[in-house]
Amino acid sequence: MSKKLMLFQNFDDGDVAQSKVWLWKHRRGDIVPLLMDRTTLDDGSQVLSFKLLQHRALDPATGLPNGWAITLRADMFFKEKNNNNNLGYIIAKIDNYSTINFRYGFEVGNQYLVAITKLLQQALGEQWLIVRYSAAKFGLLHIGAAQDDPALFHHYIERCCQQLCEIVAMPVEIGNGIFVKKSFSIGANSCAAGYRDFNELDVATETAFINSKQYSRSYYTFAQASGIGGLLRQKILIDELPIAVEHDQINLVYQPLYRVNDQQIIGFESLSRWHHPTLGNVSPVEFIKICEDTGFNIEFDLYVLGKVCRQVVMWRQQFTQVPPIAVNFSVRTCESNGLANAVAQVLQQTRCPRHAINIEITETAEVIHQDDFFRNIDELKALGIELAVDDFGTGYSSLGLLQALASRVNKIKIDRDLIRNIETVPLNKVLFKLALEMAQTLNISALAEGIENETQLQLLKQYHCEYAQGYFLHKPVDSQQIERLLENSCAKH
Repeated sequence: MSKKLMLFQNFDDGDVAQSKVWLWKHRRGDIVPLLMDRTTLDDGSQVLSFKLLQHRALDPATGLPNGWAITLRADMFFKEKNNNNNLGYIIAKIDNYSTINFRYGFEVGNQYLVAITKLLQQALGEQWLIVRYSAAKFGLLHIGAAQDDPALFHHYIERCCQQLCEIVAMPVEIGNGIFVKKSFSIGANSCAAGYRDFNELDVATETAFINSKQYSRSYYTFAQASGIGGLLRQKILIDELPIAVEHDQINLVYQPLYRVNDQQIIGFESLSRWHHPTLGNVSPVEFIKICEDTGFNIEFDLYVLGKVCRQVVMWRQQFTQVPPIAVNFSVRTCESNGLANAVAQVLQQTRCPRHAINIEITETAEVIHQDDFFRNIDELKALGIELAVDDFGTGYSSLGLLQALASRVNKIKIDRDLIRNIETVPLNKVLFKLALEMAQTLNISALAEGIENETQLQLLKQYHCEYAQGYFLHKPVDSQQIERLLENSCAKH
């Protein structure tokens, strides 16, 4: 058999059952998938021919195979591995690659990918199968020998990860004297033990990759086989959350916000709910974290904003008085370039008045890019949108951050953890009073979250806390029940 032609795996290509996929290595180094066709002649002899699998072929920009190649090769490894667990698998994505496209154009972006591809191939050699998954995301696979020491094999894979970080950190010329330096986020695996198939190994490595993305420089994380059930769930949610948004499967409920003195409704907070067809109800804490970990937060937050805006417009057509509706934006969203323009576009497309929407900044993460964050906050405020800091007192906020936000936000929402047992736990009462006094000193309105009983409500009155929300006052409900509240409110006026 030619050294350039090797069997990859039995493959069902639809029309040709149990055909065989072969890989042919071109002299340039490209790996081309071929489908073997066996033809029987009249005299009984057989002729073999091969055709290119066009739909499973090469990435046109880099000449690398697409992701199918790793799946086929790894599946064959798991079927035939015997006692060999030395499988090296790396998922690597160039951080902030899109900035090249935005600044120089997609052609230059492709030139950069081609240059990086050549550097990867030169550094790692022919023993690695390298594919391009999507955009600036690569997959790399290497099968070690069964007799290789596992510890030494792991060290080798780790060294390869370090090489990737070094390669992308070097200035790469992309024409016209332009040099680009980037970083890699990397998830890696050096052992197939503990995984039943490649899908499980891929999920674990993808999770390690996501963990590496939280760092702003080249970083690699090795996957763990333990807890694979939870990883599979996470993989499903990561893959299907964008689909749920695309098909408008995220539902909204609304919780009323009250003025403490007369218990009049002064607004509503919109809350997202996701009922997965097989996993059931998914906690907002879980899928919001996935949004932030995967960089899907800006799309998700703008999607929810659009739903709320459309609902507000409908209610304003039905009722004479509709209080503002609050939408939650993550800190990561508030650091995104062009946020104010995107929000203005949603408001314009839905014809929703700007004063009808409030934005609550959720403190799920620390503000890293403060210049971008404060610029967006100022631009949103200039649009006429009122802003609030959500979950104040337990998130990542600092006194310095609150001081910087004092002239920019209209309200802080004191987290339920500071309200819980406030009537019986002296420390909680002290902490709540401190947060409230801080808001009053900075001339910011304060709302207490998580009110659970009458005693807590009376304490809010005693401490002159203006606003409140919680299950004792009203639980989150769907739009139809909100319409009943609006009907009653309009009837009173």
